[in-house]
Amino acid sequence: MENTLVAVRSTTTAEEFFISETPDPSRSTNLNPTRRATASNQHLSGVPLPIDSAEHATEILRSKPNFEQLVHVLQFLDWETSNIHTFDVRIPTAQAAQIVTVLISDTLPAYWSILNEESHQKTSNKSFEHPNERRRILQCLSTLPALGAILTRIKVLNDISKGGRKVALSVRDDLLLFLEILTVIMETKGFIRDIWSDLTTCVQDPTKQLSLWKEFVSLIASGKLLSVAAEAVSLLNDTDSGVGSQFWVANGGEYSSWIGKQITTAVLSFSPGTEVDWKAAGLFLGRSLSLGYQG
Repeated sequence: MENTLVAVRSTTTAEEFFISETPDPSRSTNLNPTRRATASNQHLSGVPLPIDSAEHATEILRSKPNFEQLVHVLQFLDWETSNIHTFDVRIPTAQAAQIVTVLISDTLPAYWSILNEESHQKTSNKSFEHPNERRRILQCLSTLPALGAILTRIKVLNDISKGGRKVALSVRDDLLLFLEILTVIMETKGFIRDIWSDLTTCVQDPTKQLSLWKEFVSLIASGKLLSVAAEAVSLLNDTDSGVGSQFWVANGGEYSSWIGKQITTAVLSFSPGTEVDWKAAGLFLGRSLSLGYQG
């Protein structure tokens, strides 16, 4: 399915910083999961490495990379360890939107089963075969643009699922995939705190910071995300009863409880004198009270 990106300009409204994807009605049922890749996949795209720009990273992602090439891209996108490049996927730009869109539309369906494979080594904590790569792709997806794009993708899949049992079954795996990704991203202890921290770090204009934060608050605290996730689970249950019960993001009570814990984590990290932080938390908390659920 082709993706239509909302270009990011300095004069845009807050909503335009979120990626939107407009489905092509003539191709809307062609959403079967991308061929699953393997870590030993030797398909070569001919794209040279190492990666030296965001454009280069996008080119590789679009060329159906093998696992080694994907590793290089994720290393490039890791802002915590890669400081030699100026590109930061957290900053809402057109280039970041392109990268996030390809990660969601192509990379996740092909590689998530590999990145999420648990390690066979016996440890006290849950571990994964490819922990660095898993952390890096989740890091890229734990951003404002990515969150909006994931939710848009789920909404598109929801609409397709309403076309009947046969078409619903054809997109079932994708719907399960993106609900799982959404759940994994949001269950991070400091999810809301980190979104706010990234926003204040990457967006220097206070007015833009506030506009983007209000959009995030509208998405998370007003119930938009909860509503989309709940509809997805309901549609999944129509094809396989009970399959959606694993997703707490679709349960109003659990979702409200999550918000309470997230707000607590955020405010405990604030300093008493950081007025802008407390105002941001207050805005989020005030909006969340309209959910009407008891955690």
